[in-house]
Amino acid sequence: MADLELLTLNLTQMKLERRNLDYEPQDLPLLIASVIGRLSSQLNKQLEDYMIEGLKRKGFEFENRMELENFMKSNCRCEDRTDIKQRMYFVNDIPFFLHCYEIDMNLNPFQTDREFKMSANYGHYAYL
Repeated sequence: MADLELLTLNLTQMKLERRNLDYEPQDLPLLIASVIGRLSSQLNKQLEDYMIEGLKRKGFEFENRMELENFMKSNCRCEDRTDIKQRMYFVNDIPFFLHCYEIDMNLNPFQTDREFKMSANYGHYAYL
């Protein structure tokens, strides 16, 4: 039986201070889209870092990005169980990473005195 290590992706919050922005109210949709794009990029990077760590725990390390990508294309696969919202990642048919994706994205910004905030949670992870 494998030891599971449960990881929770940190709730990511991005802040844009009002004093740093010169925008008109009609620009708010573009501002929100920019924040959503950066938030999504950060969450995807964090998920990728977790997967790389999972591969390291199985004994696979890479010197550069190209080497990693080539290895993953030929040795890794993912099974997505949408019925239970679970993705299992395999290296050479051996599971190495589990993503339980109860995704919660609060994309409606809320405003405090000096900033807009948005948050997202991509679920729970476990190294296998």
